[in-house]
Amino acid sequence: MTFNGFGTQATWPDGSGFSAPNGENISGRTSIRDLCHGMNNSNLLGLVVAKQPVHSFPDRKNPGREKSHFFFTLRDSPTDFVNVNCWGSENYIDSLTKSFRINDIVEVRNPQIQDKQNSESEQKWRPWTPSPYQLHVSETHSSVNLFSGWDTSELDRISHIPIMTSNDFYTLGDIIANDQSLHGEHVNIQAVVKSVGHAKDIITKTGKHVRRCEVLLFDETCLSFSLVIWDEDTIELAQTWVPKDIILFIADVKVTFDDFKKCMIATCDHKTIITANPNTTEARHLYNYAQSLELLDDPLNNPELSTEGLDLNSITDVYNIQQLKKLMKDPDVSTQQLPTFGILYAFVTSFDIDRDNRPIIASRCSVCNQRVTLLSESCANPECVTCVNPGSSSSIKTHFEFGISLSDFTGTIENCRLSEKCAEDMFRCRATDLVQWSLPQMTELKVQFLLEKCKVLFKLTTSNRPASIQKKWIRVLSCTLADPEEAAESLSLLAC
Repeated sequence: MTFNGFGTQATWPDGSGFSAPNGENISGRTSIRDLCHGMNNSNLLGLVVAKQPVHSFPDRKNPGREKSHFFFTLRDSPTDFVNVNCWGSENYIDSLTKSFRINDIVEVRNPQIQDKQNSESEQKWRPWTPSPYQLHVSETHSSVNLFSGWDTSELDRISHIPIMTSNDFYTLGDIIANDQSLHGEHVNIQAVVKSVGHAKDIITKTGKHVRRCEVLLFDETCLSFSLVIWDEDTIELAQTWVPKDIILFIADVKVTFDDFKKCMIATCDHKTIITANPNTTEARHLYNYAQSLELLDDPLNNPELSTEGLDLNSITDVYNIQQLKKLMKDPDVSTQQLPTFGILYAFVTSFDIDRDNRPIIASRCSVCNQRVTLLSESCANPECVTCVNPGSSSSIKTHFEFGISLSDFTGTIENCRLSEKCAEDMFRCRATDLVQWSLPQMTELKVQFLLEKCKVLFKLTTSNRPASIQKKWIRVLSCTLADPEEAAESLSLLAC
């Protein structure tokens, strides 16, 4: 078996546990598969693949003090992993949980080996593991430390092997199609990271302070699906995920019907284990699909970049084309500094709406986002979940899809995409009504704007990609004929 994310491949020696670079077992080291009752002074080395938050409660033996507990899941081969329970005083557990993170390699010394409890509580609050045992780490007899010995590359590669069979997962479209019949179930998902939201501090009804992070996912069957994360360790891990470049295999994630959003969502809980960039055929196909989707970089198709509710009167900064192009090319302008809103006084130098060979509206399936026949009522994509599951409903949306070029005395910017609201205001109709227009009507509208000076309100934003391959986009929020006096006054102030 070979694995190493999407980079160079390497071979696991025998799948029987961690071994030294020369293939020999390290003296005194215990493999998870070799655990048994009565084993003393065991010493395990493995990768932390899951970690849960600390829980504290009153210590019965020491009134007035707190006793704390947390657990993590340790893996030392593609097939072997075990849950580790850590107990102790509040200070000890707080210090221990801060000493390592998910995907760190740790050494567990002298744990107590216990039978895994197959109780309802165990199945609900622990990840599934193939081992019949669980490990108990106590403050007085055991230790857990970061490992800093010889080469650990083989253990690092385990992080790219899903804990489940590589084809054992639901597509996002499957989850949507099954709808509330899957409510409350734990399933496996494989999907691409579309965007990672900022962690938000929330106070629950009971007054508890928690953090919440929402990650948007997509695959071939669905362009946007919410994954909600509540625990700090997984949130910290999620902040390292690069949109479109990270594939996630999420084992045992809970899917529910969100009454507020009126759709299915997924939530990471105590059972969930996430594998980033799994080295499987299925993941590589999905990765190639993700890289081919330029559409996701377009802010017109990204709900996270919506301008709904924006007061256009609040946009007051005036730019010329040269300043705007410099801002778009500047590598030092980070995603934190964008989006930028502004005003351009510019001529519309390209407004190709009256050419038969260039359609300006399109109908798309809201599930797979593939183009369909204009004003069609169903999706024709054979891989779309609406075709695979005939009972599924497909919402076909028809909208404007075209760009304009803007020019002033400093230069030209091409392919500035119009927001739906802007296009509707310019055409004075919805996209679905445009199919009734004749070519002369198109030309009549075109001459109202072409080569005329306009007041253009825009939004400059960037794609969620690494800085070296980022794309920046102009989205036209409003385009109206400019008042000559207002334009002259604004441009004179800009020159100053």
